[in-house]
Formats: sequence, structure tokens, C-alpha cells
Amino acid sequence: MKLAIGTAQFGLDYGVSNTDGQVSEEDVDKILRAAIKAQITTIDTASNYGNSERVLGKIGVNRFDVITKIGAVPESVTDVKRWVFEQIEGALIRLNLTSIYGFLLHRPNQLLGKHGDIIFDALSDAKSQRLIKKIGVSIYDPAELTQLINRFDLNIVQAPMNILDRRLYSSGWLDRLKRLGVEVHVRSVFLQGLLLMKPESRPDYFRWWNLIMQDYDGWLSTSKIPPIEACIGFVKQFDSVDKIIVGVVSSTHLDGICKAVSRNNVITVPSNIQSGDINLINPSKWIL
Repeated sequence: MKLAIGTAQFGLDYGVSNTDGQVSEEDVDKILRAAIKAQITTIDTASNYGNSERVLGKIGVNRFDVITKIGAVPESVTDVKRWVFEQIEGALIRLNLTSIYGFLLHRPNQLLGKHGDIIFDALSDAKSQRLIKKIGVSIYDPAELTQLINRFDLNIVQAPMNILDRRLYSSGWLDRLKRLGVEVHVRSVFLQGLLLMKPESRPDYFRWWNLIMQDYDGWLSTSKIPPIEACIGFVKQFDSVDKIIVGVVSSTHLDGICKAVSRNNVITVPSNIQSGDINLINPSKWIL
């Protein structure tokens, strides 16, 4: 199964369309049980997703390939290698695991800074010690990859990709990464839920993009495609995508996503329904 469970909502009140807040531990347990039943093998988390790592570790995730991420090295750190190992060991303790499938940098541009080689060497050492299996980066813009791929032997790249944000594909990076043998994990397929919201429910911030959103709504209506099926179907059609990360708030929610994945409809989205405007396609820029 190409699906992977995103866990930001397991530790935070996350997502523009999330009206339920943080997912309870009881519901996380139900989601993970449903994931196993659906043959979903991958979980994506991060040290900055609140207490999500601890919640996962308490419930037990040894049947999954777990991916986690760390943020930037603090300026006050003098022993960078030791700091990296402390982050890995801390994640292992919180997740109650002996090895992590994928360890990603949330701020990959640090690899291009003064500590870059030390950070990567530390990750490589951890990999040789089997504390982690794969090294990767989580990016916001495919342009970040140009220097990173030339300098570092990355195993996983996680990037945003959805109907509005097609940069990973249009830049050529999606297919190039596949040729290089790099696992490609795409996130933000629903654009934090924006692409699933009814027009009247969208925050006022998005009025600046009324034209493109009206085109999107009109296409969904004319095509008679449910939004969730359109979003999943769009990214699923790319063979170079290894994993599709989706945030889930309940086992029922996961079941609906799995049903959308199981449908094999070819989703052809009009070329005008896409944007390069960072203030729309990058949720970290949103002012809500």
C-alpha cells in the first residue's frame, strides 16, 4: 500500500480543516489497528509534532516502518555530532524502538552550512550502527534539491505535492529522484485539508485565490469526483511516488482514504488548476 500515516494530529491541533483538535490516544490506537488491517506499513512523525512520538511509542509501532524528523541544530550546540546522536537516541526511546526506518532533516539547508558534513557524517555513523536505516530530507521546494543531491547520498526525499502544487513533477525532480534510487514520499496531498473543504468553509485568507479555487470547485462538480478521490488519484498516478503521506483523525477517516486509493480512476486535472504562489501552496506562509 502506497499510503503512509501522517501523525502531526496525534500530537498537535494541526490542519486548516481540522475541527476536532488533537487525536486522542484511544483513537490513535484504533487508527493504527485499522492501518495494519489495510496493510499500511509506514508511519511519518517528527520530534516537533508535540508528543506524537511518545504516543506512538506507548501504543507500539514495531510493526511499522517509522520515519521521524529533527529540526535545526541550535546555535548554542558546540558538539554537533553528539547532538545528532542525542536526537536519534531520544527518538528511539520515545518511539520504543531499537531502529528507525527513516531519519529526516526538517531543515535540510543546514547540510549546506558550516556543520553540514558533520551532521551527515553523524547520520551515516548512526546508519552503520543500525540505529537508523535510511537518511533523508523533508523539503518545501524542489529547488532545494539541486545542491543537496549533488553533495549527499540521500535515501529518502519527502516533499509536498498536490493538485495545486505540482512543482515536484513539473521540475523534473520526481522522475530524477526515482532514477537515482531515492525513495519519494509526498505529503500535503490535501494541502492541509484545504482541497477537501467546501467553498463556504474556507478561511477568508484564501479569498485572494478565488479564481483558481472556483476553477477547482467547478472541475470537481463537472467531473463528479469527490475531493478526497481527486486528491489521492492525482498523486497516485505517478509511479515514481513511493509513499503518499496522509493525516488521519479517525479510523473511519482512514477507511475513506483507503477506499479512494483502491479506486483506479485516471484523474486528469486541467493544467490551469495549479499555482506557483508560495503564499497559497506553502501552509507555513498562511496567515489565518
